[in-house]
Amino acid sequence: MKRTFPFLLLCIAISTASAKEPKPTAKSILEFGGGDAPGTAKLTKFPYARHLRSAVQMQDDGLGHLFRFTDSESFIGSGAESHCIALRDLLRLWGDREFARVLAAESPKVRSAVIAALDYTWPHPGWQPKEFPATYRLAKHNTNYRQ
Repeated sequence: MKRTFPFLLLCIAISTASAKEPKPTAKSILEFGGGDAPGTAKLTKFPYARHLRSAVQMQDDGLGHLFRFTDSESFIGSGAESHCIALRDLLRLWGDREFARVLAAESPKVRSAVIAALDYTWPHPGWQPKEFPATYRLAKHNTNYRQ
């Protein structure tokens, strides 16, 4: 029991810290730059950095291109994981209503891919419907990512 208690405290601290992380800024998202996603996207000549810049400038077209990237052959490996983080940060930057408005205009297949990407990257205990309700209800959720 003594060994388990510090571990549980650490898990609670990480969970609480994730829930209270500050809202990302356009600058912080651009500094992250999609992590490995731009390198992965180069394989198919997808201009990831350009669309990310457009998305952080609150342009629907840039965000839409990033949504479609989520359902493309470029969405693989470490670039895919980085892109999931970028999507989560963009949701928090855009806000629920605007992010959902742009996502709702996409095909059901793209919407499902984006929601699955968000499910994958959401901190423990997972994405809850009350956090971003308009976006949350746009597709079914994969709860297999939750631990």
